[in-house]
Amino acid sequence: WNHYHFMGTPLAATMQHGVFYPINYILYIFPPFVAEAKFDILIHLIFAGVGVWFFSYRVLENPQPVAMGLGAVFPCISWFWTNADNLARMGGVSYIPWILAMLGLLLMAKITRSAFLFWHSLLLALAFLSGHPQAFFYTFLVELAILITLLMFWPGRWKTTLQSTLQIFGPVAACAGLAAVQLL
Repeated sequence: WNHYHFMGTPLAATMQHGVFYPINYILYIFPPFVAEAKFDILIHLIFAGVGVWFFSYRVLENPQPVAMGLGAVFPCISWFWTNADNLARMGGVSYIPWILAMLGLLLMAKITRSAFLFWHSLLLALAFLSGHPQAFFYTFLVELAILITLLMFWPGRWKTTLQSTLQIFGPVAACAGLAAVQLL
């Protein structure tokens, strides 16, 4: 219970506090909140940039310099800097390139189904636990939109795309299991 907020609010039940987000436990070793917030922003900006590099290099198969440039520019877009005061939102959005990269690797058959289940579930759970469930929800909707679009416009690969569409629900179920502590 957080008795400092209005007449009191539940601390663990409020998503934005990120009580069960593992990165927050690592950041708690820095005593003042200001230092913790700065490290939180820095970690998620780096994580988002490396995610865009990974997505660009491994999924889109861009040359290394192009992928590195995209990874360096992505954290510099205005969205990150205008939302720097909302640590939960930055945390959730920083997982989007990684989650989409896992989907792309599955569609291109560059990752096994078991590896996809593990990494996709873990990334979705971390995005959910970061404290901004809307980012998790919108990422999932984007993944479904990508798969539905591929079903409609990728005539030769409909079987693979349909299998991927069905496989995406396995990680969501596993994510619900991993993030169940927050849902209670």
